[in-house]
Amino acid sequence: MSEFEPAAVGRTAAYREIAEHVERLAPGAVDEASGDVLDSWIDARTEQRLGELDCDYQDYRLHTEVRAGRANAALPRLEIQLRHEELRLAELRKARDTAEARMHGNASPGVLAPRATEEPGATQAPPSVPYADSGYADTALLAGRTRGSYAYLIALLFAVGADISAFFQVIQLVMRDQAQAVALVLVLGFTAIVLALAHCAGMMLRDRKAGVRWVPAAGAPLCALLWLLLGLLAAWVRLKFGSVPVTSGDFSLGEADQSQSGESFAVPAAATFLALYLGSGMVAGVGAYLTTNRLQSAYLKAAKVHDRAVQRVALSTAAYQRQKALAETHFSALAAAEEKRDRHREIVLAFAKELKSYARELIAAKAQDPALTDALIHLVPAPGGQAPTYPASA
Repeated sequence: MSEFEPAAVGRTAAYREIAEHVERLAPGAVDEASGDVLDSWIDARTEQRLGELDCDYQDYRLHTEVRAGRANAALPRLEIQLRHEELRLAELRKARDTAEARMHGNASPGVLAPRATEEPGATQAPPSVPYADSGYADTALLAGRTRGSYAYLIALLFAVGADISAFFQVIQLVMRDQAQAVALVLVLGFTAIVLALAHCAGMMLRDRKAGVRWVPAAGAPLCALLWLLLGLLAAWVRLKFGSVPVTSGDFSLGEADQSQSGESFAVPAAATFLALYLGSGMVAGVGAYLTTNRLQSAYLKAAKVHDRAVQRVALSTAAYQRQKALAETHFSALAAAEEKRDRHREIVLAFAKELKSYARELIAAKAQDPALTDALIHLVPAPGGQAPTYPASA
């Protein structure tokens, strides 16, 4: 933002003009009674300079007030946004603190502390909460997920691929007339169901061991039983309807070539399929049991959302402070401009007096009359009682 800069006083030009006016005076046109012949001209030029100064100041003030008004107009919106972000951050901080307290073994900050009752010496039990005294409490898990959880995800991806290949063969054996697109949809759905059952069995078993009260006791056995029944059914179909369709070259997902299937090959194929099914199910179930931690998941989510809210508050605070500083800068510039204008006005007025003294000195020097010189010099004494020093006239 530009500062207010008044036009500089042209001292050299003003001295030159005074000297030229004095040179044009007729000999004997000034005596000791009329030594102020140039005062009116100096006063007029001074008023002109002061008027230009006021015009420049008013123009600067108008533009600066407009910018300050715009800056001020944006402050309420930024302030409302900042207050909203701060309120949201406070709410998320409570959620994060609660999740962290649970990881330390508490249901929430201060909830498990015993409270005094009306009877002396007696305490009131804390309220029942889903995660109180659960096996999930582990302060070390505040640092984030372990490497084992990522290894489990990689193993689960391979298990999904193996199940899709195995189930595709089974579906083609019992639905030979179906299009491959329909068969692929059935395979994906069947794979998702069996792996979800195994995963849920491991999760529910872990929840029950951790003491989560709202998880039913029969949940994990029921999921495991359904998963096992589906696997046995698929293995029976594999055993009943033949072996894997093959060609002389690469593996084909086309129709089964029954000429290459036989009873001797069906049993190993079904056993291999069942082993693969059991292995993928164990990966899903055991991995879910070892990696499931509801408290850690809740804490990581709360911490992630809290961190994003902190960034939003930081951005909103910076934007609000920048806008506020901009508005304050405009108002400070107005105050500085007014002070500078007043100082420059004093400089112009003082310079007018200096020009008048300089004109009288030139007139007296031109007259070469001691009486006139004494009269004009003492007419307007120099400030401080000392004669001022002026530059030589042109």
